[in-house]
Amino acid sequence: MIAPIPFVLPTIPLVLLVMACFGLYAIGANYFFELRVRRRMRQCGRFLSSADVSQRIAARGGTLIIEHPSLGWRFTHAWWTPDDVLSTAPFGVPTEEEYKNAAATMKCLAWDKWCWDNYTCLENGRAFLLRVWNGASMERRLKKWFADLSVVRTWTALVHYAKPPGNSSAGAA
Repeated sequence: MIAPIPFVLPTIPLVLLVMACFGLYAIGANYFFELRVRRRMRQCGRFLSSADVSQRIAARGGTLIIEHPSLGWRFTHAWWTPDDVLSTAPFGVPTEEEYKNAAATMKCLAWDKWCWDNYTCLENGRAFLLRVWNGASMERRLKKWFADLSVVRTWTALVHYAKPPGNSSAGAA
């Protein structure tokens, strides 16, 4: 007597197909969102080419901001501002532990909210967008040419989901 094929076995390819479709949709949606961000910053005069940013850094220095704008995806944006962000920030840069706590409690850190409000907000920020998707690659390239360039990191994903805590030093809970 032949044993019946378990019901689960034929459904595995179907489940994998559905998961692949969701994954492709998410990747496509993120890709087109990032293109819209870039186009929007270009229209607002807040997008710089590699040549433009190199000239500006050589003339003014400034700060490179590497923004992590999403909760789960590992893409980054690269922004530049002529400001010395670390000397003007009212908050210290959060530690890894503070970021872990923020992620666990879904609380936006005051540093990240401040960076968003002043520099990376698409509507009101002052920084210039250099790159979407892989801003960290821009950091590596610029640090080769400008070793003294100040670089800060910010995780702005929670800006949209949670309110920052009161005026604590780094905003950690």
